[in-house]
Amino acid sequence: MVMADPTADAAAVLVVEDDPIFTEIVRDCLLELRCNASFATDGLEAMELLGRDVYDLLLLDLRLPGCSGLDVLHRARQLGAPPEVIVMSADQSLSTVIEVMKAGAADYLPKPIDFDYLHLVVGKAIIRRRDGLDLRALRSQVREGGSFHGMIGTSPGMQVVYRRIQEAAMTRRPVLVRGETGTGKELVARAIHAAGPNPDAPFISINCGAIPESLLESELFGHEKGAFTGATRARPGIMEQVGSGTLVLDDVQQMPLAMQGMLLRAVEQMEIRRVGAAAATTVSFRLVSTTNQPLDAMVSQGSFRQDLLFRLSVLPIALPPLRERHEDILALAGHFLAKHSAEGTRLVRGYTPEAQRWMLAQPWPGNVRELEHTVERALVFGSRLMITQAELAGNESLDSGPGLGADVLPTLKQARSEFERGYIEALLAQTSGNLAAAARQAGMNRQYLYVKARKLGIPLRAEDERAANGEDHGQPGVEPT
Repeated sequence: MVMADPTADAAAVLVVEDDPIFTEIVRDCLLELRCNASFATDGLEAMELLGRDVYDLLLLDLRLPGCSGLDVLHRARQLGAPPEVIVMSADQSLSTVIEVMKAGAADYLPKPIDFDYLHLVVGKAIIRRRDGLDLRALRSQVREGGSFHGMIGTSPGMQVVYRRIQEAAMTRRPVLVRGETGTGKELVARAIHAAGPNPDAPFISINCGAIPESLLESELFGHEKGAFTGATRARPGIMEQVGSGTLVLDDVQQMPLAMQGMLLRAVEQMEIRRVGAAAATTVSFRLVSTTNQPLDAMVSQGSFRQDLLFRLSVLPIALPPLRERHEDILALAGHFLAKHSAEGTRLVRGYTPEAQRWMLAQPWPGNVRELEHTVERALVFGSRLMITQAELAGNESLDSGPGLGADVLPTLKQARSEFERGYIEALLAQTSGNLAAAARQAGMNRQYLYVKARKLGIPLRAEDERAANGEDHGQPGVEPT
C-alpha cells in the first residue's frame, strides 16, 4: 500500500510492520513529515518492494511473518543506494541490539515507542540519507571535474577537506578552519553553509581585525536605543541578523581578549545581550571561525583564551598550502584561465609547456590567491594565444617577443617567429598535441609543420617525432625560412 504525497521530492519511506494499530500511528507521524510511505505486513512483501522501488528510509519490525526483519535488513543493505534503516522491536536484549547495529541499522527503537521521539529520529534519518546522497554526488563531481562547491582540486589533502566539510555541514557545532593566507578559508565556510540543510539561510562573514574594538561589541551583539551616544534607535547585531544561517568570524585571532569572553558565553549558551539591554536574546546561528595563526601558541602567550579555543575548534578543518597540493596547481590554473577569460580580459588557448613547468616549480607563498592573481595579471599584460612563462613571471627580459607598450619594436623576423610560435602552440593545444591534425587544421604540409616546430623549439609528442624522422629518412627535406 502506498500513501501518495503531492511533494515530488518527498522522502520515500517503507514501513514493515504487522500490527495494524501501530502502523496507523506511524502513518500519522509520516504524514506530519510529508513523506511518501509504503507499507508491508510481512518480510516477503518487504523484500519484493525493496527490489522494485528506491526508498530513503526503512522502518522495520524484527518479528515478521514470511521472513525475519533481520533478513529484510540484510537485503536492504545490499542495495546500490541502501536506505537508512530504523529497527523497531519489543526485543531489547543486548545481543539483538548489537546484531542489528552490526547489520547496518542506523537506530534501534524499543517498543512501546515514544512517538515524539520517533518523529525526531525519522526526521534526522531522512536528513542523513539526503546528505549521504549529496556526498556521493559531490564525490562524483570532484572525481569528474575536480570541483567541490567552487573549490578546485583532487589531491589527497583536499579530499580530506571535502569529507570534513560534508561532515561539518551535517551538524551545528562550531567549526575552526585553519590555513595559511590565500588557501581559501572562506570558501570552506561557504561550502559548509551550502552543503547544510538550510543553504538559503543568511551567510554573514566579518573580519575581526577590520572593526574597531569600540564598535565590535555593538556590531556582533547589537544595542538598545540610548545605549551610547549616537544610538538613536535599537539595532540587532550580526548574531541576530544571521538567524539560523552561518556566521563566519574571519581572522578570529584578532578578536580582543575582552570580546573573547563575550563570544565564549554566546557560543556556549546560544544567547546574547544587546549593549544596554536588561534581558538576553536567544540566537541560533552556525559559527565558523577562521585563522592563519597557530592559536595554541597564542594561548601560551596569553593573547587568546584557551577555553574559547576549545569551544571554537569542536570540528577543526586544516587547509593544506598550495605547495602541498602539487597535483592541483594546473587544474587551478586552468580554472582561473577559464574564469578570467570569460570576463573578457583576453582570449587565450592555454599555457605553454614552459609556463606549466614554471607554475609547478613555484613555492606559491600566497597560495591559491597568489596563483589566481598571477594568471589574471598574465591575461591582462600578455598578448599571445598561449600564456608563456615570461607572462606569468612578469619578467619581460625572459621574452624576446613584442609586448604591450614596448618602447622598441622587434625586427620583422622576430615578430614573425613569435607569431608563428604562438600560432603553432595554439594549434597543438586544440588538437591535444596531434601534429597531423594540427597540420590539417592549418592547411599546411605535416612535415613542414614538424620542421617549423622543431626550429622554434616547440616540444612534440614522441610518436610525431618518430613518424617525422621516418619520413625524413632518404628525403632531401627543405627547412622553411
